[in-house]
Amino acid sequence: MSETSIPIPSHHMSYAQFADRLVKSSNIRRYKLKLIGIDEFEKIGLEYPVYKVTINKGAKRKFCIVAGVHGYEVAGPLSLLYFLEEGKIFRDNDIEYTIFPMINPTSFDLKQRFNDKGSDVNALYKTTLESENYTEIQLFYNEIEKKTFDVFLSLHEDIDESTYYAYIFEKERQKIYRSLLHAVSKVMPITQKSVIEGDELDR
Repeated sequence: MSETSIPIPSHHMSYAQFADRLVKSSNIRRYKLKLIGIDEFEKIGLEYPVYKVTINKGAKRKFCIVAGVHGYEVAGPLSLLYFLEEGKIFRDNDIEYTIFPMINPTSFDLKQRFNDKGSDVNALYKTTLESENYTEIQLFYNEIEKKTFDVFLSLHEDIDESTYYAYIFEKERQKIYRSLLHAVSKVMPITQKSVIEGDELDR
Protein backbone atom coordinates (compact mmCIF):
# COMPACT_ATOMS: atom_id res chain seq x y z
CA MET A 1 0.00 0.00 0.00
CA SER A 2 1.78 3.17 -1.14
CA GLU A 3 1.36 6.50 0.63
CA THR A 4 -0.38 8.06 -2.36
CA SER A 5 -3.00 5.28 -2.46
CA ILE A 6 -4.22 5.82 1.11
CA PRO A 7 -7.39 7.89 1.17
CA ILE A 8 -7.84 10.06 4.24
CA PRO A 9 -10.50 8.42 6.46
CA SER A 10 -13.74 10.37 6.41
CA HIS A 11 -16.11 11.03 9.28
CA HIS A 12 -18.86 9.96 6.85
CA MET A 13 -17.56 6.39 6.69
CA SER A 14 -19.51 3.56 8.31
CA TYR A 15 -18.02 1.19 10.84
CA ALA A 16 -18.15 -1.57 8.19
CA GLN A 17 -15.87 0.56 5.99
CA PHE A 18 -13.64 1.35 8.96
CA ALA A 19 -13.31 -2.34 9.89
CA ASP A 20 -12.66 -3.34 6.27
CA ARG A 21 -9.76 -0.90 6.00
CA LEU A 22 -8.42 -1.98 9.39
CA VAL A 23 -8.38 -5.65 8.36
CA LYS A 24 -6.76 -4.87 5.00
CA SER A 25 -4.03 -2.68 6.51
CA SER A 26 -3.29 -5.31 9.17
CA ASN A 27 -2.84 -7.94 6.46
CA ILE A 28 -0.62 -5.68 4.36
CA ARG A 29 1.49 -4.37 7.27
CA ARG A 30 1.50 -7.73 9.07
CA TYR A 31 0.04 -6.39 12.28
CA LYS A 32 -1.46 -8.94 14.63
CA LEU A 33 -5.21 -8.34 14.44
CA LYS A 34 -7.42 -10.02 17.02
CA LEU A 35 -11.20 -10.13 17.12
CA ILE A 36 -11.87 -9.54 20.82
CA GLY A 37 -15.62 -9.97 20.59
CA ILE A 38 -18.91 -8.95 19.03
CA ASP A 39 -20.94 -5.90 19.98
CA GLU A 40 -24.58 -6.55 19.11
CA PHE A 41 -26.95 -3.80 18.01
CA GLU A 42 -29.98 -5.77 19.17
CA LYS A 43 -32.72 -3.41 17.97
CA ILE A 44 -31.76 -3.83 14.33
CA GLY A 45 -30.09 -7.24 14.51
CA LEU A 46 -26.56 -6.17 13.50
CA GLU A 47 -23.31 -7.55 14.87
CA TYR A 48 -20.20 -5.37 15.13
CA PRO A 49 -16.77 -7.00 15.40
CA VAL A 50 -14.44 -5.27 17.87
CA TYR A 51 -10.70 -5.53 17.20
CA LYS A 52 -7.34 -5.19 18.89
CA VAL A 53 -4.13 -4.53 16.95
CA THR A 54 -0.76 -5.61 18.34
CA ILE A 55 2.54 -4.45 16.86
CA ASN A 56 5.98 -5.71 17.96
CA LYS A 57 4.56 -8.29 20.35
CA GLY A 58 7.06 -9.16 23.07
CA ALA A 59 8.94 -5.84 23.00
CA LYS A 60 10.13 -4.59 26.39
CA ARG A 61 8.14 -1.37 26.65
CA LYS A 62 4.36 -1.55 26.52
CA PHE A 63 2.12 1.16 25.06
CA CYS A 64 -1.68 0.94 24.96
CA ILE A 65 -3.77 3.28 22.82
CA VAL A 66 -7.57 3.36 22.92
CA ALA A 67 -9.94 5.32 20.69
CA GLY A 68 -13.59 5.42 19.70
CA VAL A 69 -15.02 5.33 23.20
CA HIS A 70 -17.52 8.02 22.19
CA GLY A 71 -18.92 7.68 18.68
CA TYR A 72 -19.03 11.34 17.75
CA GLU A 73 -15.38 11.82 18.73
CA VAL A 74 -13.99 10.64 15.41
CA ALA A 75 -10.53 12.22 15.41
CA GLY A 76 -8.92 9.43 17.44
CA PRO A 77 -10.12 6.36 15.53
CA LEU A 78 -9.78 7.96 12.10
CA SER A 79 -6.24 9.13 12.88
CA LEU A 80 -5.26 5.69 14.18
CA LEU A 81 -6.70 4.05 11.08
CA TYR A 82 -4.71 6.36 8.82
CA PHE A 83 -1.47 5.86 10.76
CA LEU A 84 -1.92 2.10 10.76
CA GLU A 85 -2.48 2.16 7.00
CA GLU A 86 0.46 4.50 6.40
CA GLY A 87 2.80 2.34 8.47
CA LYS A 88 5.18 5.08 9.61
CA ILE A 89 4.21 5.86 13.19
CA PHE A 90 4.50 2.52 15.01
CA ARG A 91 8.03 1.62 13.96
CA ASP A 92 9.92 1.60 17.25
CA ASN A 93 10.89 -2.05 17.69
CA ASP A 94 11.50 -1.52 21.42
CA ILE A 95 7.80 -0.83 21.97
CA GLU A 96 4.92 -3.27 21.95
CA TYR A 97 1.87 -1.32 20.77
CA THR A 98 -1.54 -2.57 21.88
CA ILE A 99 -4.16 -0.58 19.98
CA PHE A 100 -7.93 -0.58 20.31
CA PRO A 101 -8.89 1.57 17.29
CA MET A 102 -12.64 1.57 17.95
CA ILE A 103 -14.11 0.55 21.29
CA ASN A 104 -17.71 1.63 20.63
CA PRO A 105 -18.68 0.83 17.01
CA THR A 106 -22.46 1.24 17.39
CA SER A 107 -22.08 4.80 18.62
CA PHE A 108 -19.72 5.52 15.70
CA ASP A 109 -22.44 4.52 13.24
CA LEU A 110 -25.07 6.39 15.25
CA LYS A 111 -22.74 9.44 15.41
CA GLN A 112 -23.50 9.94 19.07
CA ARG A 113 -21.72 9.79 22.43
CA PHE A 114 -23.54 6.76 23.81
CA ASN A 115 -23.84 3.21 22.52
CA ASP A 116 -27.03 1.74 21.07
CA LYS A 117 -28.32 1.04 24.59
CA GLY A 118 -27.88 4.68 25.63
CA SER A 119 -24.89 3.96 27.88
CA ASP A 120 -21.66 5.96 28.16
CA VAL A 121 -18.99 3.27 27.94
CA ASN A 122 -16.31 5.59 29.31
CA ALA A 123 -17.02 3.88 32.63
CA LEU A 124 -14.96 0.95 33.84
CA TYR A 125 -16.39 0.03 37.24
CA LYS A 126 -17.57 -3.13 39.00
CA THR A 127 -21.18 -2.25 38.13
CA THR A 128 -20.50 -1.67 34.42
CA LEU A 129 -18.45 -4.86 34.17
CA GLU A 130 -21.53 -6.75 35.34
CA SER A 131 -24.12 -4.90 33.23
CA GLU A 132 -25.41 -6.11 29.86
CA ASN A 133 -25.46 -2.48 28.70
CA TYR A 134 -21.64 -2.19 28.66
CA THR A 135 -20.46 -5.00 26.37
CA GLU A 136 -17.83 -2.76 24.76
CA ILE A 137 -15.97 -1.91 27.97
CA GLN A 138 -16.20 -5.54 29.09
CA LEU A 139 -14.53 -6.74 25.87
CA PHE A 140 -11.77 -4.18 26.40
CA TYR A 141 -11.31 -5.07 30.08
CA ASN A 142 -11.01 -8.78 29.30
CA GLU A 143 -8.03 -7.96 27.08
CA ILE A 144 -6.13 -5.72 29.51
CA GLU A 145 -7.13 -7.06 32.93
CA LYS A 146 -3.85 -8.88 33.59
CA LYS A 147 -1.55 -6.53 31.68
CA THR A 148 0.55 -3.56 32.73
CA PHE A 149 1.56 -0.71 30.43
CA ASP A 150 4.30 1.89 30.52
CA VAL A 151 2.01 4.31 28.71
CA PHE A 152 -1.77 4.21 28.41
CA LEU A 153 -3.42 6.75 26.10
CA SER A 154 -7.17 7.10 25.73
CA LEU A 155 -7.86 9.41 22.79
CA HIS A 156 -10.87 11.70 22.95
CA GLU A 157 -12.06 14.76 21.08
CA ASP A 158 -13.47 17.93 22.63
CA ILE A 159 -15.34 19.97 20.02
CA ASP A 160 -15.64 22.88 22.47
CA GLU A 161 -11.86 23.35 22.68
CA SER A 162 -9.47 24.57 20.02
CA THR A 163 -6.34 23.29 21.78
CA TYR A 164 -4.95 19.96 22.90
CA TYR A 165 -5.04 18.86 26.53
CA ALA A 166 -4.56 15.77 28.68
CA TYR A 167 -5.88 14.46 31.93
CA ILE A 168 -3.03 12.43 33.42
CA PHE A 169 -3.71 9.83 36.09
CA GLU A 170 -0.64 8.35 37.74
CA LYS A 171 0.55 7.15 41.14
CA GLU A 172 3.92 8.80 40.66
CA ARG A 173 4.89 11.61 38.30
CA GLN A 174 6.11 9.98 35.10
CA LYS A 175 8.51 11.86 32.85
CA ILE A 176 7.34 10.10 29.69
CA TYR A 177 3.94 11.81 29.70
CA ARG A 178 5.55 15.26 29.87
CA SER A 179 7.88 14.26 27.04
CA LEU A 180 4.86 13.32 24.92
CA LEU A 181 3.13 16.61 25.72
CA HIS A 182 6.29 18.53 24.87
CA ALA A 183 6.56 16.73 21.52
CA VAL A 184 2.92 17.43 20.71
CA SER A 185 3.32 21.11 21.63
CA LYS A 186 5.74 21.54 18.70
CA VAL A 187 3.02 20.82 16.16
CA MET A 188 -0.21 21.84 17.88
CA PRO A 189 -1.20 24.22 20.69
CA ILE A 190 -1.69 22.92 24.22
CA THR A 191 -4.17 24.67 26.49
CA GLN A 192 -2.94 26.76 29.39
CA LYS A 193 -6.12 26.17 31.36
CA SER A 194 -5.69 24.36 34.64
CA VAL A 195 -9.21 22.88 34.82
CA ILE A 196 -11.71 21.64 32.22
CA GLU A 197 -15.07 20.10 33.14
CA GLY A 198 -14.09 20.26 36.80
CA ASP A 199 -10.95 18.13 36.47
CA GLU A 200 -7.35 19.29 36.70
CA LEU A 201 -5.21 19.18 33.58
CA ASP A 202 -1.53 18.53 33.09
CA ARG A 203 -0.29 21.56 31.14
